[in-house]
Order: sequence, then structure tokens, then C-alpha cells
Amino acid sequence: MAGSRGAGRTAAPSVRPEKRRSEPELEPEPEPEASTPCPRTEMASARIGDEYAEDSSDEEDIRNTVGNVPLEWYDDFPHVGYDLDGRRIYKPLRTRDELDQFLDKMDDPDYWRTVQDPMTGRDLRLTDEQVALVRRLQSGQFGDVGFNPYEPAVDFFSGDVMIHPVTNRPADKRSFIPSLVEKEKVSRMVHAIKMGWIQPRRPRDPTPSFYDLWAQE
Repeated sequence: MAGSRGAGRTAAPSVRPEKRRSEPELEPEPEPEASTPCPRTEMASARIGDEYAEDSSDEEDIRNTVGNVPLEWYDDFPHVGYDLDGRRIYKPLRTRDELDQFLDKMDDPDYWRTVQDPMTGRDLRLTDEQVALVRRLQSGQFGDVGFNPYEPAVDFFSGDVMIHPVTNRPADKRSFIPSLVEKEKVSRMVHAIKMGWIQPRRPRDPTPSFYDLWAQE
């Protein structure tokens, strides 16, 4: 009986404990090396940085915000425009008489190159380049010093008779038929002559038109 009981029982399977897989150790990421700057990148950044370096600051100097309108519009008014707040900008008062202007001409060595700015009413001193430009224009020369008006020109149409035409464009059909516009004009003139609207010119009188002034005396 004991044997049969022992035989009827099944042995429980032995459960082995699972071994934990060791997680792979993460290697430390290498530090990024300092990349050498690309010369093109440096040039591009330099261009971006100096983008407004050569811009002129004319708008900063113009205190009159009237804009580019003819100043003749304000000849009959005491002001020459309006500021950003909408207030009038009055014309500068010129209280200096001819004697003061003559004294300024004698005392100021740059008086001959001083002009008045019509936009702001201030006196501006012309630079040497501006004076040279004015002198060239007054003498009938070109404004640019480096301009050469006698450069060799390309002679597209020479005086020699060529075999082939300049353009190989075929002639139009209207070159071989009479003009319809001229035909209509001629028909109108013929109709006007038939109707008597156009008269031929009268022949001139062959007798002379002069006479003796003292013939009756």
C-alpha cells in the first residue's frame, strides 16, 4: 500500500531561481571636442555682423520729417513741415543782415563752401570731394573721376558691305501688298475733290505788286 501510494504521487518539479541578467554598463559618452570654426562660417558671421556698418545715417540727421516733397509748397507758410508729433516745424529766422554776412565772409575761411540745407535750415560745410564734384559739373565734365568716355566702342554695324543680312527675319506680307490705310486716305481725297471741298490753287497773278508811290504827284 505504501508503495502504491508512493508510486501514485508525482514529484514536484524543482524550480531553479532565474539568474538576473547583468545590465550592460553604460560607457561614459565622450565629451564633444571643440570643433574648429569653418572659415566660411566666420566670413558669413562677419558679413552679418557688418551688415549695417556701411549704411548711411541720413535719416538720423534729418530733423525735418516733412519727407521728400517740394519745399515750394511751404513758401507762403511760416513752417516747413511737421514733426513726429504733428506739430509744426517753423522756419529758422534769419536775422543777419548784409553787413553780418559780409563780416562772416571776411572772417570765416570756409564761407565759400558753406551752403544752407533747405530741409533743416542749418548751414552745412561742403567737403573737398563735394567741392571737386561741383567744380567738375560746372566745367562740363563727368561726375565720376574714373569714368572714361573714350573707351573703345564695339562696332556692331561697320561700313563694309556684308554678304549676309544683319537679321535673317523674313519680310512681312504687308511689304508686298498696297497699304489699306493709304488706299482709304486716297479715296477720301478723291471724294473731296469731286464734291468740290478741295479746290486747286489759283495761279499767281504775273503783274507786279509794286507801284509808283509818287505817280499822282
